[in-house]
Amino acid sequence: MKNQSVPLIDTHLFTDDQLIEYVYSIIDSKTQYIEYQLNQAIQSNYVDPTQSHRAPDIEASIPHASSFASDNNKALLLQLEESTKVINRLLFLRTILTKLNAQRIYDLITSSYYVEFSPKELQILVEGKNAKDNSTSP
Repeated sequence: MKNQSVPLIDTHLFTDDQLIEYVYSIIDSKTQYIEYQLNQAIQSNYVDPTQSHRAPDIEASIPHASSFASDNNKALLLQLEESTKVINRLLFLRTILTKLNAQRIYDLITSSYYVEFSPKELQILVEGKNAKDNSTSP
């Protein structure tokens, strides 16, 4: 999946509220971009059911057409899985965003390292040792 780059800005010039709004906008933008990419991939693999009467003719004329379709479906499912994982991480970071961790979350989302971690690991990275203690509480 192509990574959407974010221009690096000196966030120390922002007030706390401005930084939070900026991080929200980055997360929202990244999420929308991933959803757009996913929709494009789905549309490019979409077969119009009203045209399904042509599919057997095409498949018969192309060797291994069903294998090709199967490979496309697998690739689409993998892209869906990866996109869902990235969106999940972004939305998780959005929900734990506060004035205290806005700079840390900004650093994570502009470097794209957040994708490598589970939500629990992200919480520990963002909130520090206290997140580990809080996550075990009921």
